[in-house]
Amino acid sequence: MNVLAPVKNTIIIGGIIRGILALVEILPFIFFAELVRLFLLAAPREEFIRVAIYALIVLVVSGLGNFLLITILHFIDAAFAAQLRRRMLSVLAEAPLGWFRRRDSSEVRQRVGDDVAGLHSLIVHGVPDAVAAVVTPIAVLIYLGIVDWKMMLVLLIPVLLYVVAMAREGIREKEVISVLLRHRLQMAQDARHFLASQDTIRILGDKSIVDLESTLWDTSKVVHETQDKSAQTKTVLILLTRPATMLALVVLGGWLLKVDAPTEAAFLILGTAFGGQLVTLSFSMADMLAGREAKDSIELLLATPTLATLHSEAESVDTSVCFRDVSFDYQGRQGEQALISDLNLELAAGTTTAIVGESGGGKSTIAALLARLWDPQKGEISIGGKNIAAMSQEELYAKVGVLLQDVRLVRDTVAANIALAKPDASREEIEEAARQAQIHEEILQLPQGYDTVDPQLSGGQRQRIGIARMLVANTPVVVLDEPTASTDYDNEQAIHAALKELLRGRTVLIIAHRLHTLQDADRILVVKAGKIIAEGCHGELLSSNETYRELWEKESIQ
Repeated sequence: MNVLAPVKNTIIIGGIIRGILALVEILPFIFFAELVRLFLLAAPREEFIRVAIYALIVLVVSGLGNFLLITILHFIDAAFAAQLRRRMLSVLAEAPLGWFRRRDSSEVRQRVGDDVAGLHSLIVHGVPDAVAAVVTPIAVLIYLGIVDWKMMLVLLIPVLLYVVAMAREGIREKEVISVLLRHRLQMAQDARHFLASQDTIRILGDKSIVDLESTLWDTSKVVHETQDKSAQTKTVLILLTRPATMLALVVLGGWLLKVDAPTEAAFLILGTAFGGQLVTLSFSMADMLAGREAKDSIELLLATPTLATLHSEAESVDTSVCFRDVSFDYQGRQGEQALISDLNLELAAGTTTAIVGESGGGKSTIAALLARLWDPQKGEISIGGKNIAAMSQEELYAKVGVLLQDVRLVRDTVAANIALAKPDASREEIEEAARQAQIHEEILQLPQGYDTVDPQLSGGQRQRIGIARMLVANTPVVVLDEPTASTDYDNEQAIHAALKELLRGRTVLIIAHRLHTLQDADRILVVKAGKIIAEGCHGELLSSNETYRELWEKESIQ
């Protein structure tokens, strides 16, 4: 996959046109040198006027040509960037939700925003400017070689030294840019977590959630080390490209080679002018390297595996859930090595099933597969006999509601957060859901009540907002990743009362971390190494299953 394929011809043509314009831009300097020569030879007035008119025409043509080229490239790049972002958003829309849970939002923003902007520098500026920066010195040297090849060789010395220094710097920059991008991305992620967790940080300390200070220090250290390593090379590049360096070489060469005044004038005008193009080349190379990094990152995102969509089947009102020969592994391992291997499980409509087991045993993965955060590598999962892979996202999430331990709120009003899955919900529906979720009174105590934007809520309050959100959505199948795992006793009791309303009449799969919360479950499944090793009610499992008994005893001690 080459993300630049749609604009490949544009880049090539743009580079060719910019090269031609670079040649045209040299002509005014040549005409000026010719004017000096005519002056020294005391040529007639008509000769001066003729050369001046030529120079003016060339200046207008080159200026207009560059304006049109840059304008057209900007329009083409804008259309390309819009199309590329649509492709990226299309991939993200079909990516497994679990893919997002394993990444920070700043990483996605970097790809869709900054990396696409990085391609702009490559398409519009990097390649055209690099072509001009190469063509101009070569053309000037060829012209000056025709005027006096010995003097041209004198000017060739800094050019050769510059090329060697640039090659050395380019090899180092290729390695450094990716390192700097990783550090900057980590810094952005840590800064976001630091700002979002101020309530916890103020109590437990600056490093309780994320060590932002160390991240900033590490990034600063990398930047300083990079600058220290490149300081000597950059100093040489600056000295080589300064007009004073070129002027000194022209004067010294002219004196040693004893060139005549017209020749010396030509070298003073053109020989001191093209050094700036070498600086432009270094900036263009930096843009091209950064653009290449952005291109690779975007191609990696576009290669993200998306959820497959099978042929749609007939709609069903049955809400039973069936896992049939399901296998899945995050690392793609097959057979008995997979995290989940040949799982068969049925959840009868309207029943509550709890899954317990040791950490890493696969219980949360089973819930994630039902919520289609990932697709199984083998087997199928169906609701009412219909494979969930044949459902659109809208259809699936109209049937399945998911409540995770960490409920995320968008930056909007409390009412909008509750109605997130049903934006057209009435205020009466929202408030009734909040009452059933045991959060209505606490919402009324907020500064603007239900219209409070971005309220500061505890974890337990956010959980109850999540429950209210699911009550509004009214999905027939509910997946719960133990909502009371990290709450205090008072919040736990309120959440349990809210859950009774949520679970009534629905098909429910609960991932349980606290076994004492399973009194209302119709059955309990014990999972170990991705397999169901026992099932029953609490009393039966306590007397018959060692794994369940150990989990219960461990919780009782805590």
